[in-house]
Amino acid sequence: MLPKILPRNRSKLFFFFNQEFQRQVVQYGTKEVTVPTALERTGDFSHSYNTNGKAITINDPLNGKKAFPGNIIPKDRLTDIGKAILNIFPMPNFVDPNPSRVFQGLWVDGSLNFPLTPIVFSQPGRLATVHSTNSLSPSTFNELTVAASQNTLTFFPQDPAKVDRTKLGIAIAQRNPALSPDNLIPNMTFGGIQNAANPSINDGTPYFNQNTIYHLTDNVSKIWRTHSFKTGVYIERTLKIQSASPATRGSISFGTDGNNALDANNAYANALLGNYDTYAEATARPQGKFLFANTEIFFADTWRVKSNFGLDYGVRFYHDPPQYDVRLQLASFMLSAYDPATAPVLLRPGFDANKVKVAVDPITGKTYPSGLIGTFVPGVGNPADGDVIGGKNGVPQGLYTVSPVAVAPRFGFAWDPFERGRSVIRGGGGVFFDRIQGNPVMGQIGNPPTIFTPTQYYGTFADIQATASAGLLSPTGSITSLAGHGHQQVIYNFSLSIQQQIGRSELVEVSYVGSLGRHLLWQRNINPRVSRIASGMGSTPILHTPLVRLSIRPIRTAMRWPPS
Repeated sequence: MLPKILPRNRSKLFFFFNQEFQRQVVQYGTKEVTVPTALERTGDFSHSYNTNGKAITINDPLNGKKAFPGNIIPKDRLTDIGKAILNIFPMPNFVDPNPSRVFQGLWVDGSLNFPLTPIVFSQPGRLATVHSTNSLSPSTFNELTVAASQNTLTFFPQDPAKVDRTKLGIAIAQRNPALSPDNLIPNMTFGGIQNAANPSINDGTPYFNQNTIYHLTDNVSKIWRTHSFKTGVYIERTLKIQSASPATRGSISFGTDGNNALDANNAYANALLGNYDTYAEATARPQGKFLFANTEIFFADTWRVKSNFGLDYGVRFYHDPPQYDVRLQLASFMLSAYDPATAPVLLRPGFDANKVKVAVDPITGKTYPSGLIGTFVPGVGNPADGDVIGGKNGVPQGLYTVSPVAVAPRFGFAWDPFERGRSVIRGGGGVFFDRIQGNPVMGQIGNPPTIFTPTQYYGTFADIQATASAGLLSPTGSITSLAGHGHQQVIYNFSLSIQQQIGRSELVEVSYVGSLGRHLLWQRNINPRVSRIASGMGSTPILHTPLVRLSIRPIRTAMRWPPS
């Protein structure tokens, strides 16, 4: 029943409701992955071969990298954590008939890489819209639309116990266990093992993402003589709450590496011995509250100038300031904020009086455990030198700026040159602005000083413990920069067509349609030294630029910053 407060003429009211739910178990097809054999899990590699059928030699890192006798690692050299890591994989249940892989232990399953635990993924959404069309006068019309929508995206392990590091015995030390309340295992990779089973799960697990959009459009049309005027406003406000996805559970690589003095020449052997190639762990897991608002106003006119000639023209004004984090966590490298005098110093490799490898402070000569090689010297310099936070110390909330108003004219025409209704020439063009997509902005939350992701090289499980206990930082693998004054992305569309009617029903048309993109989002590495820049590069705005910190030396470059 409709409420009595509504008009008697209820034919003007329409109501529609729809709701749909789907539950799916997704089958990803049969896959083959390589897992350690039963013998390899005990340290016995005497029957381990590569894809060419050649025996894999397991070297002893503590004995000049000479092969272990019989290619078997002694029991007292195996670590409990290493054995637990190899035992999370299922046993091989299939031998590939392909001769090139006959010596590989393969396991078949219809899930992802292999079924540690299913991941439960949910993405419910909802939308409410009110649409009103009214005649203000015989020649004036109003159309109003108000809408609100929201979608929520989550995923998490169906059975957390199957990826619990304590229950699985993979008790690798963490800097801050509170950042992984579900106690999930670290991500692990096994470089050098062909098609290795991968126990890594998404860094964002468990993940939460909610996007709420409010939308209003109000247009007024007016017919006056040979003109059809139209004006309107478009307002959109979007709030996105999204968890960052840093490697707070840790990410460890056991891959083979000729530069690693602890490398045993096989990733599974490295894991058993407790030796890693790289280990990275993030220091924070913030949740962003990202907000932006678009406001656009337009004026347009369709004018019938003559019986055989019509014009369409108008202009649209854009006010689309950059997206920002209400919680002020967006971070970016800014070259103008970099001070060589406060650059941090790295602990360097060296040896103590007993010829034991250690980390050395190059300033004082103080020594630290070797696992701290490559970390920052405590109390020296600024680990976030050159990094800024949006909304603090004069930095714009969105890190970069654009002009407050962008003007976009549009123009079109239609002309019948012979006034016989059989020929028409049409043409037109328009300018269209848009903001950059949200991911490059929201991704800045992963930069220092909001999040540090120190990376350690060539160490042992004990070294991870030492670094976690010391709380020292080391260079983050890479950071990105989104700073300076830029130009909104813009598309120029244009077209010209000639249409001719032949006979009673045949039409022939020749058209040219073009589209040009300018000031589009792009990226470049600003870390390498350069001596000369191609003419005109500095005039193109750069809003998202990766910076790989390969060293802690001062950055001197001819590139313009911020971009114009």
